[in-house]
Amino acid sequence: MKTLIFWLTMAAAWFTHVYACILSDRIGLLFAGSLIPPIGWVHGVGYWFGLFNG
Repeated sequence: MKTLIFWLTMAAAWFTHVYACILSDRIGLLFAGSLIPPIGWVHGVGYWFGLFNG
């Protein structure tokens, strides 16, 4: 169950990353997070906590 919650959280963070990159027109970061998912995960979670709202 913990594994499922973890992966659902990471999927939500990745979709948040895509949304935030499209809104702020950061195409380079969008490609980086698409090719290397942990970048998207960190950016998505950071966006939730207000760290990368730029």
